[in-house]
Amino acid sequence: MLRIENLCNKYNSRVVFNNLNLTVNKGEVIGIIGASGSGKSTLLKSILLLREFESGHIYFKDTEITKKSICSPAISGKIGLIFQNANSLFYHLSVINNITCGLIDIKHMKKKDAYEKAEGLLKLVGLNDKANDYPGTLSGGQQQRLSIARAYALDPELILMDEPTSALDPLAKKEVETVIKLMADKGETIIIVSHELELIKNVCSKVVFLNDGYVYEEGTPSEVLDSPKKDATRRFVKALRVLELSINSSDFDFIGLSTTLSEYAYRTSMPHSHMLKMHSVLEELFHVFIIDSKENNKLKILLEYNDKEDVVYGTVFATGDEIDTDNPYFYVSWKIIEKRTQDLEITRCDTDGFTNLLKFRI
Repeated sequence: MLRIENLCNKYNSRVVFNNLNLTVNKGEVIGIIGASGSGKSTLLKSILLLREFESGHIYFKDTEITKKSICSPAISGKIGLIFQNANSLFYHLSVINNITCGLIDIKHMKKKDAYEKAEGLLKLVGLNDKANDYPGTLSGGQQQRLSIARAYALDPELILMDEPTSALDPLAKKEVETVIKLMADKGETIIIVSHELELIKNVCSKVVFLNDGYVYEEGTPSEVLDSPKKDATRRFVKALRVLELSINSSDFDFIGLSTTLSEYAYRTSMPHSHMLKMHSVLEELFHVFIIDSKENNKLKILLEYNDKEDVVYGTVFATGDEIDTDNPYFYVSWKIIEKRTQDLEITRCDTDGFTNLLKFRI
């Protein structure tokens, strides 16, 4: 379906792609992952010929679309693009007319046929009861489902999705994920750029990790996300699942921590109840080691969510004297921590200047 050969691209003096090669077969759902700046979105723009590159070739159905004599397939509707937000929707048109306008103006369908097709698509994405509403009245997840239906209406042979669940709440993410699964089950060919491993794992047949300007590692979701062969892939996947925090004084922005924990929970599709327990535990640890201590203690906190086990593992390093959990100053906080966690254990350690080690799971 799509073949990219030796693609080279620079942004100012920085190399984005260095002889990047990628093959996408018909019916595959490819997940593209990589660190910020690795070229994930640039790759989609290159496929659409919206980004110039120094050298290389892109073939769509064995036709080299990088030749100047070939019009971009995106223009003729063969490649569809779904953005990371719904800003591309026509907010002055009803939900159903957001779909029919393309069918009538681009596909030149009769109005009756266009509306019949649009109704079927709205039913597919679960928005048939919203046909006469306007996009501004829809939730974020509903707007993204409408964006997918609108792109899908033009019968593209390849669909590109750029962070399709970005900034959506967990319920909306699942709504969009369900729609993508339906498309995959119908045999659609899809490329998804996303930093959300849960989405990639649940809907993709192949995962591609971009690093150092080329396809660093690729394979099934299980191979790349659960058992990566290369160190850089392993570090990247682990970094997305691990949240590291450092608390060095009582001036720590604990209110801002709520936002950090929420973003981490959304990114890993963690249950809301786990996030609340994390927040409660960290608040009590803040009091035990920082607020209620006479010493200038420091904390290093590592949180890792294991989606298979649905468990949060916590590791906390702290400076200062050995904590006496029976001390009246700590007693109430410690009981709260015990109630929120399992396998709670605190021991002495000697690691990078830290003297207390606390481990727990939620």
